[in-house]
Amino acid sequence: RFKTQPTKIQDSTHQDTKLNPPRYKTQPTKIQDSTHQDTRLKIQNSRFKIQDSRLKTQDTRLKIQDSRYKT
Repeated sequence: RFKTQPTKIQDSTHQDTKLNPPRYKTQPTKIQDSTHQDTRLKIQNSRFKIQDSRLKTQDTRLKIQDSRYKT
């Protein structure tokens, strides 16, 4: 187990060094991962806000019906 896994990791890093320097490869990938997680959280928050606005519009419709019944 300890001999097979580290060789795979070394192989992947050596392939990366052929394409780009290792410093530029390792750091931006971590940053991209964090931003993608953040955008997923922000998208979920915006969806909840949209649901809240829909609930608010339903409330106003109920109020309009109430005013019609009062008149």
